[in-house]
Amino acid sequence: MDGITLEFKYGDRIVGKTGNLEVLSTIYNQVRDRSITSVLRRLLLSNLEQSSTWFYINKQVSTMGIVVLVDDEFESPLGPIRINLKSNNIDRVIEWLCPE
Repeated sequence: MDGITLEFKYGDRIVGKTGNLEVLSTIYNQVRDRSITSVLRRLLLSNLEQSSTWFYINKQVSTMGIVVLVDDEFESPLGPIRINLKSNNIDRVIEWLCPE
């Protein structure tokens, strides 16, 4: 992916880092198209801790370029993908990604 630095950590985990919000454009567009901004906002706010937050997406359907939010890691048969967001302006990131 352009703009993301990937690192292997903890055995089978891949961690991607970027300073560019545009890498979230697929999620940004799909939460609007599918009218699930309020669901994503709820997840982000419930997992908010200081300057970071996170949410899960379904791993299986993400291979088809579809974003399906997952409340619990056990809902996804293959395990979910965890998206961690960290920013000094995390409130602005949340507001941009899923406005009220």
